[in-house]
Amino acid sequence: MLDSIFIGVILSSPPYTISSVDGLLSCLGIVPKLNFKVSVFLVNEGVWLAKKGQQALNGIYVNVAKNHGVPFHEVNFEKALKRLIDEKVDVYILKDSIEERFLKPSDIIEGVNIVTYEEMAKKLLSAKAVLFF
Repeated sequence: MLDSIFIGVILSSPPYTISSVDGLLSCLGIVPKLNFKVSVFLVNEGVWLAKKGQQALNGIYVNVAKNHGVPFHEVNFEKALKRLIDEKVDVYILKDSIEERFLKPSDIIEGVNIVTYEEMAKKLLSAKAVLFF
């Protein structure tokens, strides 16, 4: 892992949109291909990506996945986030965003770290680049 190159990815789009799919699949492509340190930050409607029990998508989303070289045939946000976590990607979720949507920490998949705005800002300040989806 190239510690000197850290990329932050902010996902604010809700599930089942092209932006959220494209952002998550971009993360899945960056980690193994470029070997950069990547951290994902789920904010606003993007917090729904980490809710337990996501449903798989099909149709156009599968074509988007193929374009990113993602080797699984169904796009499932819970599975995708777990795969990122397994690949040592830090996944953070904004505390205020989950509270505003009446989610509880028990609604969020295991391995996702709850952070405040201040904690998120400190982490993003050290990023070489920040991608926003």
